[in-house]
Amino acid sequence: PSSSELHQRWYTADDKTRFKRTLARDVRRMISIVSSTPGECLSTEVLEACVGIEIFLSRDLAQRTREKRARHMIGVLNESGRQRRSERSDDERLSRISEKTSRWARDRAFELAVGYWELFREMEE
Repeated sequence: PSSSELHQRWYTADDKTRFKRTLARDVRRMISIVSSTPGECLSTEVLEACVGIEIFLSRDLAQRTREKRARHMIGVLNESGRQRRSERSDDERLSRISEKTSRWARDRAFELAVGYWELFREMEE
Protein backbone atom coordinates (compact mmCIF):
# COMPACT_ATOMS: atom_id res chain seq x y z
CA PRO A 1 0.00 0.00 0.00
CA SER A 2 1.07 3.51 -0.70
CA SER A 3 1.83 6.04 2.02
CA SER A 4 -1.46 7.81 1.38
CA GLU A 5 -3.39 4.51 1.60
CA LEU A 6 -1.72 3.69 4.91
CA HIS A 7 -2.51 7.17 6.20
CA GLN A 8 -6.19 6.64 5.37
CA ARG A 9 -6.31 3.21 7.04
CA TRP A 10 -4.76 4.11 10.39
CA TYR A 11 -5.96 6.46 13.07
CA THR A 12 -4.21 9.77 13.44
CA ALA A 13 -2.70 10.95 16.71
CA ASP A 14 -5.68 13.31 17.06
CA ASP A 15 -8.09 10.39 16.55
CA LYS A 16 -6.32 8.39 19.27
CA THR A 17 -6.37 11.36 21.64
CA ARG A 18 -10.09 11.82 21.00
CA PHE A 19 -10.74 8.10 21.63
CA LYS A 20 -8.86 8.26 24.95
CA ARG A 21 -10.80 11.35 26.06
CA THR A 22 -14.10 9.73 25.12
CA LEU A 23 -13.19 6.56 27.00
CA ALA A 24 -12.15 8.53 30.09
CA ARG A 25 -15.39 10.54 29.98
CA ASP A 26 -17.50 7.39 29.57
CA VAL A 27 -15.70 5.64 32.42
CA ARG A 28 -16.15 8.61 34.77
CA ARG A 29 -19.84 8.80 33.87
CA MET A 30 -20.38 5.06 34.42
CA ILE A 31 -18.48 5.06 37.73
CA SER A 32 -20.71 7.87 38.93
CA ILE A 33 -23.89 6.06 37.88
CA VAL A 34 -22.88 2.59 39.09
CA SER A 35 -21.54 3.81 42.44
CA SER A 36 -24.69 5.80 43.21
CA THR A 37 -27.28 3.24 42.07
CA PRO A 38 -28.21 0.02 43.87
CA GLY A 39 -27.37 -3.00 41.69
CA GLU A 40 -30.98 -4.12 41.36
CA CYS A 41 -31.91 -0.67 40.05
CA LEU A 42 -29.36 -0.55 37.23
CA SER A 43 -31.09 -0.40 33.88
CA THR A 44 -30.30 -2.52 30.85
CA GLU A 45 -28.96 0.60 29.14
CA VAL A 46 -26.50 1.26 31.98
CA LEU A 47 -25.30 -2.34 31.97
CA GLU A 48 -24.91 -2.28 28.19
CA ALA A 49 -22.88 0.92 28.48
CA CYS A 50 -20.49 -0.89 30.83
CA VAL A 51 -19.72 -3.66 28.34
CA GLY A 52 -16.09 -3.34 27.30
CA ILE A 53 -15.11 -0.87 30.00
CA GLU A 54 -15.61 -3.11 33.04
CA ILE A 55 -11.94 -3.18 33.97
CA PHE A 56 -11.82 0.61 34.17
CA LEU A 57 -14.63 0.78 36.72
CA SER A 58 -12.29 -0.46 39.48
CA ARG A 59 -8.72 0.76 39.97
CA ASP A 60 -7.74 -2.55 41.57
CA LEU A 61 -9.14 -4.56 38.67
CA ALA A 62 -7.51 -2.23 36.14
CA GLN A 63 -4.14 -2.64 37.87
CA ARG A 64 -4.42 -6.44 38.03
CA THR A 65 -5.42 -6.53 34.36
CA ARG A 66 -2.41 -4.38 33.37
CA GLU A 67 -0.12 -6.73 35.30
CA LYS A 68 -1.60 -9.84 33.69
CA ARG A 69 -1.36 -8.31 30.22
CA ALA A 70 2.27 -7.40 30.87
CA ARG A 71 3.08 -10.95 32.03
CA HIS A 72 1.41 -12.33 28.89
CA MET A 73 3.35 -10.00 26.63
CA ILE A 74 6.64 -10.76 28.40
CA GLY A 75 6.03 -14.50 28.14
CA VAL A 76 5.32 -14.37 24.42
CA LEU A 77 8.20 -12.00 23.68
CA ASN A 78 10.64 -14.06 25.76
CA GLU A 79 9.72 -17.22 23.86
CA SER A 80 9.90 -15.42 20.54
CA GLY A 81 13.35 -14.10 21.43
CA ARG A 82 14.50 -17.55 22.56
CA GLN A 83 13.39 -19.02 19.23
CA ARG A 84 15.08 -16.27 17.28
CA ARG A 85 18.36 -16.76 19.16
CA SER A 86 18.26 -20.52 18.67
CA GLU A 87 17.30 -20.02 15.01
CA ARG A 88 14.54 -22.59 15.48
CA SER A 89 11.00 -21.44 14.93
CA ASP A 90 8.28 -23.36 16.76
CA ASP A 91 4.90 -21.76 16.09
CA GLU A 92 3.08 -24.47 18.04
CA ARG A 93 5.14 -23.82 21.18
CA LEU A 94 4.66 -20.08 20.85
CA SER A 95 0.93 -20.64 20.42
CA ARG A 96 0.78 -22.85 23.54
CA ILE A 97 2.63 -20.25 25.61
CA SER A 98 0.37 -17.49 24.37
CA GLU A 99 -2.70 -19.60 25.09
CA LYS A 100 -1.48 -20.42 28.58
CA THR A 101 -0.50 -16.87 29.52
CA SER A 102 -3.76 -15.39 28.18
CA ARG A 103 -6.10 -18.01 29.66
CA TRP A 104 -7.21 -15.54 32.33
CA ALA A 105 -8.54 -13.19 29.63
CA ARG A 106 -10.62 -15.91 27.96
CA ASP A 107 -11.95 -17.06 31.34
CA ARG A 108 -12.82 -13.48 32.29
CA ALA A 109 -14.56 -12.85 28.96
CA PHE A 110 -16.60 -16.03 29.40
CA GLU A 111 -17.58 -15.11 32.97
CA LEU A 112 -18.58 -11.61 31.88
CA ALA A 113 -20.65 -12.95 29.00
CA VAL A 114 -22.46 -15.40 31.27
CA GLY A 115 -23.00 -12.70 33.89
CA TYR A 116 -24.41 -10.22 31.40
CA TRP A 117 -26.59 -12.88 29.81
CA GLU A 118 -28.05 -13.81 33.20
CA LEU A 119 -28.62 -10.18 34.15
CA PHE A 120 -30.32 -9.31 30.88
CA ARG A 121 -32.42 -12.47 31.02
CA GLU A 122 -33.58 -11.62 34.54
CA MET A 123 -34.41 -8.06 33.49
CA GLU A 124 -36.56 -9.32 30.64
CA GLU A 125 -38.62 -11.61 32.90
